[in-house]
Formats: sequence, C-alpha cells, structure tokens
Amino acid sequence: MIRIMLICAILLGVLWGETYSFTKEEYLTMDLGKRIDSVKVSNRDILYVEYDKTGRKPFTKLTVYGKDYGKAYIYVTYADGTHEKIKVHVQHDMAKVKSVLKQENGSLSLEEFGKNKYILNGSFENEKEKKRALTMLQRVDINDSRDLIDNTSVERFPTIVKIKMYIVEMSNQSLDEMKSNLILQDIVGNTQANINTITDQSLTLDGMFTSMIKYFGSGFNLTHALKVLKQKHLAKVLDESTLSVMEGEQSEFLSGGTIYVRVQGTTAEGLPISSLKELEYGIKLDIKLDQFKARNKSMLLTIDTQKTSIDWDRVVDGIPGFGKKSIKTRMAAHDGETIILSGLVSKDDTKIVSKIPLLGDIPVLGKLFRSESFRKGKSELMFFLIPQVQRI
Repeated sequence: MIRIMLICAILLGVLWGETYSFTKEEYLTMDLGKRIDSVKVSNRDILYVEYDKTGRKPFTKLTVYGKDYGKAYIYVTYADGTHEKIKVHVQHDMAKVKSVLKQENGSLSLEEFGKNKYILNGSFENEKEKKRALTMLQRVDINDSRDLIDNTSVERFPTIVKIKMYIVEMSNQSLDEMKSNLILQDIVGNTQANINTITDQSLTLDGMFTSMIKYFGSGFNLTHALKVLKQKHLAKVLDESTLSVMEGEQSEFLSGGTIYVRVQGTTAEGLPISSLKELEYGIKLDIKLDQFKARNKSMLLTIDTQKTSIDWDRVVDGIPGFGKKSIKTRMAAHDGETIILSGLVSKDDTKIVSKIPLLGDIPVLGKLFRSESFRKGKSELMFFLIPQVQRI
C-alpha cells in the first residue's frame, strides 16, 4: 500500500507540474517551496539551471536561463522523495514579432488570448503573402492549426496559368526543309527577317524552334507553324491538351500504361503460390508554378520529367528490367512564351510493342510506337508548352 501511494505521489507530481514561459537570454526564478534533492534537464542546449543557495531557505529555488528557443523539461526530485516535472518554453520576444508583422503588412495585428494562444487579424493581397506571414509565425513556434485563430482574409485569388501542350512527332527531315527559305517563310509569313541568322546556328530541331522563338518573340505563332509542317507531312500532332496550374501548386500529365507479370513464390508454410505484379511505364510531367509576377507577366516554373521504360533484354524470373530517366529543370517564362522539351523517348522504346501488342493502343505513346518513321529513327517526339495566364 505504501509503495502504491508513493507511485501515485510521483505521478501526481509529474502531472501537476507548472509550465513557465519566458524569452531567450532571460533569467527566471522558480520558488518550488521545499528543499530540492536533485535536478535533471531534458535539453541543456535550451536551458541552463542552477540552485539558488542564498536566502533563508536555500535549495528551494531554481534559477533558469534561456539559452535557445524551444521547449524543455526540468525533472525535480525533492528531499522528501516526491517528484515534479516542469515544462519550460523559451519563446521569441512577441513584441518584436508583432512589430515585424506590422512592417510586412500594416493591416496585421497579433492578439494574445490565454497562454501561448493568438488571434491573427488583417488582410493579405494574395495567398503567397499570407503563407510568408504564417511561415514566420511557425518559426517562432506558433502553429497555425494549434496555437492560432486565423481571422484574416485574402483580397486576390492565386494566379492560375493554363498550359497549352502540343505533343508532336516531328520528322527529322523538317530541319533541312525549314532551313530552306520557302518553308520558313510559310511559317513566319512575309517578313524582312534575316533567315540566315535563324538557320545558321540551328543544328537540331528543338534548336531551330528555339531560334525562331527567340528571334520573333511573341510574334511567333506555334499553332500556325505546326499546321504548315503538318500540311508538308513533316509533323503529326499526337495530342493537344490543356493543363491548369495554380500558383504554388503543380499539375500532372501522364502517358503510359500498366503491365501485369505473373510472379511465382511460396507461402510461409512452403507451399507454391503465384501472384500478379503490377508494373507501370510511360512518361510523366509534373509542372509546378513556383512564382508569378504580375508586373511583367513572368513566371518561374519547375518541370519534372520522368520516363520509365521496360527493358526486355534484362528479364529475371519472367520479370523485365526497368529503365528510369528523370530530369528536373527550373525555368523562367513569360505569358504566351513557348517552352520546348525533347529527347524523352527514343526509337529503342518501341521494342515494347512487339512484346505486348496492346500497348500500341494507349494514348499518345501508342500512336508514336506504331509509327514506322519513329521505329526507323526518322522522327522524334517533341513537347511544346505554352503557359497562358488565366484572366479572372
């Protein structure tokens, strides 16, 4: 019975311990009321603790110094055998935090209610500005879902960009054709442009288009150029899609499929068992709109391209090998500017169709894999992306 009472006393001491809050580089004196036998600190990088040996009742007080921001516990054992757990929160100077918030946005105010609880009032111009303020509060250990009542409003919706995407099988012959004045003039129209400045430095198809886009800027019409090349049997538009992406978010394009391979194994009891293993392949594009500047309608985009191909030359236990290629690029673009991606698929990837004929029916890649020109290396796959700011 005495042992049970002692355990209860220890638990009550732990549960009834107080919580103290003060700022970094400040001292705090705790009068615990009875003689202390020993003290342990959970994190000495946050707190420095020493006995107060002076006064009429020595060893009944603790002097605590905040070394760094954070939370820590002080475990106290008293001379009478009881214990106490004291929670200490070394926090930022909230007066400074409120001042910085006010400097960033004059409409913001941070009000305290209760212990370490706050109300944020005011308005933001956009979501990006709000996210910046909430991130600053998180850095001073104010969690927006736990410690904060968000009473703010956002004046403007996040920017939404529509990305027009053309996936094109382009004949390798088109490079030589475009270097001739006739077809290039059909593409760019009656212009006084010096064609040689465009063609001389272009050794590849994407290089040729990049040169035209750079030379003509917003005056270059990609849709018209693709129509001309299609009429000349130099291009096939395999897919025309539109993706929408919000500022700070990402959108995804996926062209591929799934194959199922039967896998043999054994149960825990040693009995033979077979199951189907799901294997995915294809091309995936993740496009994230990192930042948009309304002043000049420019944007920062992160484009993550991933290609997973099946290698039938490396088959183990009936399961083919897989090859993966991933490229992540961060680029700046303006509203209506064309972005070119190439080299994602090679003619070697068409080997998969001879092994699994149904793969020739999948969207986009199926058309490409069935192309005789692509199989013979006479054409290549190109992605054209045109980001356009959506007007609300």
